[in-house]
Amino acid sequence: ELADDSDLRVRFQVAFTLGEFDDPRCASALEKIARRDAADPILTTAVLSSSADLAPALLQKLVQDEQFLSSSAHHSLLRQLAVVLGVRNKSDQITPLLTPLNNLGRQELTLPAVEQIVIGLNEGLHRAGNSLHNVLQTASPTLEFLGRIQERNRKILADDSKSPTDRL
Repeated sequence: ELADDSDLRVRFQVAFTLGEFDDPRCASALEKIARRDAADPILTTAVLSSSADLAPALLQKLVQDEQFLSSSAHHSLLRQLAVVLGVRNKSDQITPLLTPLNNLGRQELTLPAVEQIVIGLNEGLHRAGNSLHNVLQTASPTLEFLGRIQERNRKILADDSKSPTDRL
């Protein structure tokens, strides 16, 4: 399959081309490219350009992989995918992510990724004239991860051993 091609240029073209098709298999192919090349800003751009309709499925697949989430090199892609999902402003596509995010938010290794996804969702929803607060009011799961993110950030802000840049 071309999404697994060893040549970066081939994967780049495949990522752009996948956005032209309305086929759920495209999300799987984009996922392969995203997993392999999430740290590459050029490939990330290609994945994002094709993810407008595939963002819900792609993000849902990626949040199931704790190893992928624990790498800070992948956080930018996760945040940007969440922005795309938020801009779509469809709570029926956002709500299914909340339970996995809540479960992942219980783990220190994946909490930073969860935070980036939450920031991205809120940013995208804001662009669409909505807010995460509004979406969460209709959500049924208990969202403990938001409190964990808040507590983690309080500790970082209060840590005098960190530089001002790290604390902000």
